[in-house]
Amino acid sequence: MLASTDFFGFFVFLSIVSQLNPSISNNPSDWRVQLLVGKELELDCNLHRFTGRLRSEVLPGFGYTVYRAEQLGAMLSTKKACPSQGLSKQFVPLGGNPFVLPFNASVPIVIYAPDGFQVRYRLWKAEINSQPAQIR
Repeated sequence: MLASTDFFGFFVFLSIVSQLNPSISNNPSDWRVQLLVGKELELDCNLHRFTGRLRSEVLPGFGYTVYRAEQLGAMLSTKKACPSQGLSKQFVPLGGNPFVLPFNASVPIVIYAPDGFQVRYRLWKAEINSQPAQIR
């Protein structure tokens, strides 16, 4: 277990970027943010993940939600042979289900992660048109 002094905060501010694709919604309420916590390491061709999870908590008295990376542990890996392949720099995230939350441009996303870990994000945007489901 990591002490609270081992954590530092990231403030992720996402700005709205103009769209080049007219089929993608420009409405931020249609967007989602995926948070990724991990490390960039020199690795072989195997798939790698860290154990751990992101937990949300509401700051008492403020009402803001912060996210904390916790229970970080060993790095898991597949065991494929990688003949004649060297090491390459790869971002190794926490394993498990993707951590996705609604986008809100007026509130910063605050993430506490242990020293030595990075925080990255992906912005997911919906298409403007919905498609009817096929009955089979």
